[in-house]
Amino acid sequence: MKKVFPAFFLVLILLSFNAATLGVDISISTPAALTMEEGITLVPIIPVCELLGINYFGGRERFSIINVTDDITVSGSLNSLIVTVNGTQTTLSYPVISVEDTLYFSITDVAKIANGVNVRPMKNEVGESIFAIDLPGKKTLMFREIKVDIDLNNFWRDIAFYGRDDNIKADIYQVNIDNDSIRRITYEPFGRPVSDSSLSFDPTMKYISYIGSNGTLVRRVDDPNPRQILPVYDLYSSGILKNNMVYISVFGLQGETLVPKSYTYNVLSNMLTYVGDYLYVSVSSDAAMKLILEPSKNDKTKYDLKYQKGEAQPVTIAPFANLIDTAVTDDGKGIYYIVKEGGEASNALYFYSVAANTAKRIFFDDKGNTVPVRVYIYKTNLVMIMIARDDSAAQHNGTYLSDVDGRNLTKINDSALTVIEGSDYAHYVRPRQGITVVNLLTGASTLYEERGNIYMLDVSHDAKKIAYVTSEAELKVIDLVAKENRKINMRLSVISATFAEDGSLFVDALPEKQSAKILNQYTAPTQAEVDKVRSDGVRTAIISTSKGNITVELYGTQAPLTVANFIKLAENKFYDGLLFHRVVSDFIIQSGDPLGNGMGGPGYTINLEISPELSHVEGALAMARDSDPDSAGSQFYITLSQQTSLNRQYAVFGKVLRGMDVAKSITVGDKIIAVNINQL
Repeated sequence: MKKVFPAFFLVLILLSFNAATLGVDISISTPAALTMEEGITLVPIIPVCELLGINYFGGRERFSIINVTDDITVSGSLNSLIVTVNGTQTTLSYPVISVEDTLYFSITDVAKIANGVNVRPMKNEVGESIFAIDLPGKKTLMFREIKVDIDLNNFWRDIAFYGRDDNIKADIYQVNIDNDSIRRITYEPFGRPVSDSSLSFDPTMKYISYIGSNGTLVRRVDDPNPRQILPVYDLYSSGILKNNMVYISVFGLQGETLVPKSYTYNVLSNMLTYVGDYLYVSVSSDAAMKLILEPSKNDKTKYDLKYQKGEAQPVTIAPFANLIDTAVTDDGKGIYYIVKEGGEASNALYFYSVAANTAKRIFFDDKGNTVPVRVYIYKTNLVMIMIARDDSAAQHNGTYLSDVDGRNLTKINDSALTVIEGSDYAHYVRPRQGITVVNLLTGASTLYEERGNIYMLDVSHDAKKIAYVTSEAELKVIDLVAKENRKINMRLSVISATFAEDGSLFVDALPEKQSAKILNQYTAPTQAEVDKVRSDGVRTAIISTSKGNITVELYGTQAPLTVANFIKLAENKFYDGLLFHRVVSDFIIQSGDPLGNGMGGPGYTINLEISPELSHVEGALAMARDSDPDSAGSQFYITLSQQTSLNRQYAVFGKVLRGMDVAKSITVGDKIIAVNINQL
């Protein structure tokens, strides 16, 4: 049962353990400030909000901070330099980033969320660098400085990550890791990168669900037209696709109150159903068992953890103010959960029996050495990730194995491992040291990717492969059986990678710049060429294909730039020999890509040219583009039926006069022999 735990409930683990994945030890008693290579110091914003009583909410891509006392509301996008303070946009000194779902601000930007904040660098009694944040009401929050050798600024720049530049767009591609071939899945008009947490697949691989730029979307893999299920929610949104049903949780503001809501969407009947004011924590592969969190009716500061079998009424396990982690047994008969208990720096592990409807605490370190923060079910044992309660017990950090009752605790590794569920392996990542894979049975470890930084890692459902993205935006796959690590060669700058249940790999990616063989060979039309096309008016062209001829008329008066571009490329024989690389039944045929995979062009782009008089009727000739409106180059398409949803988004510049039957007979791989422009 794969966890899709909402980020905002992992407060304790995020404050204390995030940087463990960065190769450093952080105690709970003194949260860490991360000083990056460029000298910028970042602090986790949650402890500041907690001390001031400020409401904080952060999702995978958006955040909101509501300071009722000072009447300050701050909201924005993760990894963005721009935030909105009380309705007015302002620029930060460094982008807001999320490290393992913990929101980090530059220490100089903390003053934006509260009045009267003062920051003081200092040293503690042993000479360690400390940052003191003085807050109103004589409160002071201390952060230990940890210098991290990850240049996040370089990472965002290298792979053109979203948020750093709002003009950066991306789409989803399916990757065949056996032969390095790719298939473009989404062609979003206003696409944005999709975090791997929001991408979900139906086991039959007919549908995918994801959070796009305009809300929660679902589409058939072979259909270019997504259906919008729900509009964008500023704070949190997720979708889990199981058995033709999307389980959706959203979290939005209702006045000054955060309100959770969940829905189901049936992809076959196209029906959206509201199911309750709660959040889905996880859904089993067969959707027979679901864990949900619902605001407690008796205590507004808590949430009730509940389970639901099938469509029966949810059953309450217990109310919690701080639920840290959960794990469900394969047979659905038991639920493990970790909760904050016994003070600020203590957690307890419980087991809940579904049949008996009882919970029993099975692990709590009364000696105060260790705090459990993650739990996994491994065969007939448990794997627990432990952290020290303070620096004096740092030697207790690591991964432990116990029996199902939490007894006979044995340390198996000094690092915080991420267990690859359904396998005998776990892994951890160190900055500039790569991925270490550990065998849980033997304790043996294997190091992969010794150089560079690792980002956006995912594991195949059969636990035999690990896909990850490097700081150079490369996609690599580790085969745990063959013990091989291989780069997937493709012309994509990869942002994230996600395995589907059938082993398919999907990536969120940007096309690389065009090959040097294409660059500078062709030039955009000059203004004089555009003016001549405008004065010429309507012209015709014959697109000769391996299936026959398609005669089109070109509307130079309404779309002079686009027509001039098409004519210039055709007269320079750019289109000769190119393939139809994309064909969607009853939708479009597309060509004009010298690379043949949907990512090529002439080495330049032209501006989007929209004429209200031209629409996507059957046989419309229009320019294909990426998510950037001004990214068209050479690729064009012909609509096989009326497509009104494309109007005013793509540049229509012509229409089929004769040969529509030829256009409808085109299949992927058919060729353009030549494009001949009829002379005036």
